[in-house]
Formats: sequence, C-alpha cells, structure tokens
Amino acid sequence: MPVLFDFSIYTCLRVSVLCRLRWEDLNRRNKTIMVRAREDPEQKDARDEYIPLLGPAWDIVKSLKEEGELLFPYNPRSVSTCFQRSCNDLKI
Repeated sequence: MPVLFDFSIYTCLRVSVLCRLRWEDLNRRNKTIMVRAREDPEQKDARDEYIPLLGPAWDIVKSLKEEGELLFPYNPRSVSTCFQRSCNDLKI
C-alpha cells in the first residue's frame, strides 16, 4: 500500500478513485490514464477524464505488475483503515 499512497500524492486522486483505475484505461504512449465517471463539484454529471501521469506517478505505474483488471486491487475502506492505523502508529 505504500506505493498506492505515493501514487495518490503524485496524482492528487482520492483513494476511492485510485481503487477503480483499470489497466485498459492506461495510455502508455501518452502517459495518461482515464478516470471513469470522475465527479466534478461544478458539474452535475460525472464524466470520463484523462489525467497525465507525470514523473514519479509514471514510474510507479511502470513498476506495477499487470495482474487482473485494476492497477490497485484494494478495497478503498481497507486502504483508509491502513492509512489511519499508520498515522496513529506514527502519532501523526
């Protein structure tokens, strides 16, 4: 999960979004990934949006093993729990 936390920082994506990213939506040539049904507070409807994977974010994607459909096959609730426990252990 530390890789997921780093990826979250470099992309500014929420955990719930990260846990939905699909390998099929990755554009290796353009170094982008499509976020399906991304919500925008100023828009009523969610829409698909391509985001760039710059610098360390792209390096993280290259380091992942392409297994299954999802880049990060985790339950968002489990990730949040892990993060909270880590913060508690570090007294942050």
